[in-house]
Parts: sequence; structure tokens; C-alpha cells
Amino acid sequence: MPEKKPPKKNIELTDEQIVKGYIDLSKQLYKQFQDHRDLQWRVHITLWTFLAFIAYLSASTGKLHLGNFAAIILLTIPIHFIWLLKAHRGEVLDLNLSGRYRTVAEMILRTSKSTNIASLANSFEEEERSKKDRMDREDI
Repeated sequence: MPEKKPPKKNIELTDEQIVKGYIDLSKQLYKQFQDHRDLQWRVHITLWTFLAFIAYLSASTGKLHLGNFAAIILLTIPIHFIWLLKAHRGEVLDLNLSGRYRTVAEMILRTSKSTNIASLANSFEEEERSKKDRMDREDI
């Protein structure tokens, strides 16, 4: 006996709900981008500090002979580079998708006649300005 599927319900969303959904998605992806970037910097600094420490011990004391382990340590550099490229590509995709969601929300805001949407648009613009200011301060 075939399974009965529940009937599909058409849910009507207002422009305000759609815009809020896009804004929430944009914020979520932007936060995900920032979290990934922070994690990657920690990994980079840890890895390169470890490699520099091993190189320093090997060169300065002469007591640390790595033997076959040196090949493994040197192999981490190209592996790290490949990981770096893949991670950067994922970050760019997240950032672009966040921007796309924001753009769609802005288009809906421009075409909507609702007063609730207008107030939502103003708060959205204020958030964007504060985000840009925060990023500018991080760059300094």
C-alpha cells in the first residue's frame, strides 16, 4: 500500500516576512564567514608557529635531528596550502551568498508599499552602516 503524503499547504508570506527571512539568512552567512575566518587564522598561526619552533630547535641547537619526520613536516606546507585554497573558496561563496540575500531583501524593500517594510528598511540600512563601520575599524 503506498504511503499517503500530507497535502501541500500553500503558505502566503507577506513582504515583511520574506525580507526578514532574507535578512536573517544574510546575517547567518555573514556570521558563519566571520567564524570560519577567525578559526582559519588561529590554525594558520598555530601551524606556522609550530613549524618555526621545530626549525629553530633544529637549526640553533643541532641536537634535534628529525630524520624521516622532516619529510612529514615539510609535507604539511603543501597540504596546508591546498586546505587554505579550499577554505578561501568556501568563504567567498558564503560571503557572496550573504550579499545576494541582502540584495534580494533590498529589492523587495524598494518595491514594497507597506509602512512596516519601510521601518524594516530603515533598521536594515542602520545595521549595514554599523557593520561597515565595524569592518572599517577591524581593518585599522
